[in-house]
Order: sequence, then structure tokens, then C-alpha cells
Amino acid sequence: MKQWILPIATHETTIFVIDDDQIVRFVIAPNRELKRGDTVYLWWNPHNCFTAWGIVAETPMDFIEEEDERLRRRKRPRLRVAVNKIKLLFPYITAKMMSQHRHLKHLIPPVFEEDLYAIFLRPLQAAYLNDFIREHNLEAPRESVTTRWTIPDNAPLVIMQTLLTLGDKTKEGQLVEAVRFPWKEMLRMIERDPNEIYKIDPRKFEQLIAGAWLKRGYQVELTPRSGD
Repeated sequence: MKQWILPIATHETTIFVIDDDQIVRFVIAPNRELKRGDTVYLWWNPHNCFTAWGIVAETPMDFIEEEDERLRRRKRPRLRVAVNKIKLLFPYITAKMMSQHRHLKHLIPPVFEEDLYAIFLRPLQAAYLNDFIREHNLEAPRESVTTRWTIPDNAPLVIMQTLLTLGDKTKEGQLVEAVRFPWKEMLRMIERDPNEIYKIDPRKFEQLIAGAWLKRGYQVELTPRSGD
């Protein structure tokens, strides 16, 4: 099964209805690659944010949208996509939040003026997005993979992605805003085997401690790497 970003809006090209079976139907530009069972992340186009994700419930249906002068709508082919098992993302995952993440900033959809097109996500891209959802204590697709750190055989150091979400810059460094998914996984690793702490890169160890202070309610600044 594939993963897609499904842009939605509040104008006539994306009118939807909720049926008795809790299926939401969206209207977008035709796409023959979108299939039943695919995962879609709903991007609310007017407000630049992810609001939910769900599963394509039926084989998407092609139809011809009739011309409507009152709505300034021309006759054109459309695709009706039925989505169910919808999980809301609240607070929403906004473009501003994503722009601060080196992998997710490339997944911010372009501004759609007239047409809304489903955007294909490669497995790794979907994994980064799912990790970001989990880091904000929200539910991600169960079958999704994670991009968390891995420990190669005989590796001298633990290799992992960024442990913290950083905010504004200060005279000393950067403010720490939140801990990320791998920070929690690192703690679990150390709980299972305390000797793993000796394999951690010194910079990652600093991030681990900074996250611990943040969790205790302190304001934390992460200073640049130094030779101490």
C-alpha cells in the first residue's frame, strides 16, 4: 500500500459529505495510482496544516464535473476519494512546525489555486512524517515504520537522528522546545542495558541530558559543540 498527501479545501472542488458509515468523500484531480487501502494524510490547503490521516475506503471513482457558471466551475474530469478510519491530528501539524525540520520542510505541499492533486510519499518520507506525528503524542498509522536510530554490529557509537526540537537562538546557543521520538527510545535502550551509555556520541549525550532537564520543567539552552 502507498502513502499520499491529500490536499483538501473548503471550496467547491473539495466538497465532502459524511455518510452513516463515517466515510468522508473528497474530490480532487484524477489519479489512477491512488488505490483502496492506501494511507492519505489530509492537508488543509487554506490553513497550511495536516489535520488528520485515514485510509482510502473504496476504489476511487472517476467522474465528470459539470460546468457551473454561478460557481465559475468548468466541465472537467474529477476523482472522488472515499476515506475512513480517520484519526484527527490535534494540535495540527503546521507548515511552520515542518519548516524547522530538515526532512519535513520538503514535504510542505505547494499552494493549490484551482486544482488539488494527491502527492505521492516515498516510504522514507512517510516514515519521517509518522515519527513527527508520534513525537507530538499523536497517533500515526500502525503499520508505519520509523526512522529512529539503529545500532550496527560492533559499532563504537550509537547512530540516531536529532533528539530535540530546537527553537529560537540565544547568545549561548538555542532554546530546547521539546524532546523527539528517538530521545525516548534512547532512554529505553539505556534502561535495558546501562552499558549502552558508553557507546553514545558525546554530543548526543548532551542532548539526552538537555532533554531530561526540559522534562523536569526547566528552560534549557543547548550550546554549540565544543572541545571540553
